[in-house]
Amino acid sequence: MSKTLTSALEFKTKWLSPLLDWLESLLWHDEYNVDTKSEVYYVFKAYPASLKPSQKADWAKIQARVVNPFVGGDTYYFLSANGVAIWTTAGNFIGLPETAAQDVLADGTHHVSSDHFVYEQHWSAGEMTTCCVLNDKVNDAIALREEPRGYWARHRNIDRWLKKPVTWVMLAGVVFGVLIAWQAGSFVSLALQENQLDQDIAKLEELVGDRLDEQARLQNNQQFISGSLSWQSEVGYLPQALAGVLSELGESRKWQINLIEWQLNVLRVELQMANLNIAELVTKLEQSPLFERVAIRPHANEDTWILEVVAGE
Repeated sequence: MSKTLTSALEFKTKWLSPLLDWLESLLWHDEYNVDTKSEVYYVFKAYPASLKPSQKADWAKIQARVVNPFVGGDTYYFLSANGVAIWTTAGNFIGLPETAAQDVLADGTHHVSSDHFVYEQHWSAGEMTTCCVLNDKVNDAIALREEPRGYWARHRNIDRWLKKPVTWVMLAGVVFGVLIAWQAGSFVSLALQENQLDQDIAKLEELVGDRLDEQARLQNNQQFISGSLSWQSEVGYLPQALAGVLSELGESRKWQINLIEWQLNVLRVELQMANLNIAELVTKLEQSPLFERVAIRPHANEDTWILEVVAGE
């Protein structure tokens, strides 16, 4: 029964072919048997110069049928880079012909012996151009060595698999899936890092929060003391103006002075006091002969006010 095999892709580059051979042996390791008992008639026919690449498979199929000298015999053929290699036998091949499963020999003529046959082979550019069976043993014959990872004339399954459009769709899907997974992993990692950073910041603020508040109060006190020390060099009636304001505040409920500024007879006081009766305080200060003008406005902080009075000359 004649075997119709599709042509292998011409992946014969030095770096790609070994990789494909390795994948072939990994994925289809036990699929191929080697026929070591069938005597073969071998022919290698070079491609005609006018033959188009798309015509090679049909041309090789015709040549395999034409050169077979056996009626009802079996045929195996392989499309190499420069021609088609054809094995025929009177019976049926039980696997690959053993000379198709051997490794590539150096250019030139070689005598090769197997368990049952002695061959005379001629190799050129990695292709076996002639192979005939000898009747007598040869002293200088080398042992035929199979190359399981890359039979020189085996149609690789991976070549046929790569020719299918669905294969490239699957590969594109795998690549796309890997990219999506990588992006998702990066997003999750960044989210976890951001959450951990927020937690670390919260813990740090909790640890140093009280100290920062104490530092802010210390700075306010220092500013107050600094301002107080400079009062003696200021021109105007600061003591009288400040005494007039404090006297009115003294009659009120609990209060706190955060900041005092004095410049050109203008006294500004940052006053902290809850439930301040603004109208009453302004009225009392305006009735004092010490002040020409009185103004009060809310400050940024809660229950904090800016009181401004202009001392009279």
